[in-house]
Amino acid sequence: MPPKPLTRLDLDPAGCGMPNCWHDHSVLYLHPRCHPSPGKTEASYHKASGTLKIACAECKALVAEVQVAEAPRATFPRLIS
Repeated sequence: MPPKPLTRLDLDPAGCGMPNCWHDHSVLYLHPRCHPSPGKTEASYHKASGTLKIACAECKALVAEVQVAEAPRATFPRLIS
């Protein structure tokens, strides 16, 4: 079973883990550990699950999956009797 996507509650207390970082700490940057240089991430939104997947642009390793919207609920046809 894949891990649950991160949520806002998970990300709010996150701190910087990049040694000798240069960026503004009022925002959160998600860098891949495999290729931590700036510009080495790509993001894709998956509407069916409401998640944003962030991956390494070089080797495609998953960096994080973040729940950014509520996943749509399944709808079932109504039976008419």
